Amino acid sequence: MDIARQFEALPPRGLYGRKELTRLIHPRSIAIIGASATPGSFGYRSVANTGFGYEGRVYPVNPRHADILGRKCYPDIKDVPETPDCVVLAVPRQRVLPLVEQCASVGVGGAVIFSSGFAETGDPETAEQQHRLTAIARSSGMRLLGPNCIGVMNFVDRVGMSFQPGLDELPMITGPIGLVVQSGALGFIITQGMQRGLGCSYNFAPGNSCNVDICDLINFLIEDDTTKAIACVFEGVQERRI
Repeated sequence: MDIARQFEALPPRGLYGRKELTRLIHPRSIAIIGASATPGSFGYRSVANTGFGYEGRVYPVNPRHADILGRKCYPDIKDVPETPDCVVLAVPRQRVLPLVEQCASVGVGGAVIFSSGFAETGDPETAEQQHRLTAIARSSGMRLLGPNCIGVMNFVDRVGMSFQPGLDELPMITGPIGLVVQSGALGFIITQGMQRGLGCSYNFAPGNSCNVDICDLINFLIEDDTTKAIACVFEGVQERRI
């Protein structure tokens, strides 16, 4: 049985809580695969946004560079000196599936997948690739956010796993509002609001939600002591679990 058929056979799951999402949302170490020295690229912004105030360990991964923005670069995920809690994938769609399989095999706890071109295209082949990502997450225990997502902005721990520009320049204001949004444009508006003093606890943009979805993120925020109000903007949910 191939992995897509295994996905189809999987029973409905319960909600993920803080325990299941800790390595994804509160990582002690982050590897950025597809890190780039090209200003404005997703890989460059991902490295720059770790200057948001994050105090954990950051490992840019790109075989063509010795360092990016002053951080030592590694040629491959297997060369990183520890198994990272979370991996950011800023790579083309064609590279995502083998990299997720590799990350799962070495015990990575979570991955944020920016790449688009999966089920949202309506193409059966790329939809199957997204199903394969779901199956890997379910079988390995690695939590996936995305694909086709903007990422995780954890203002409590200053974790900026996102390609949004300017996160590293935001004032360090943590507020009581937790956000779950599927709108990229709204995400940028929220960033502009934070530049003007708006305080948030978290801003999650789950994209296609192949594994971690809106319901899981709402559940996480309900259990969070910092968050006192939750605001959501989404187009729909795959399972009736709210």
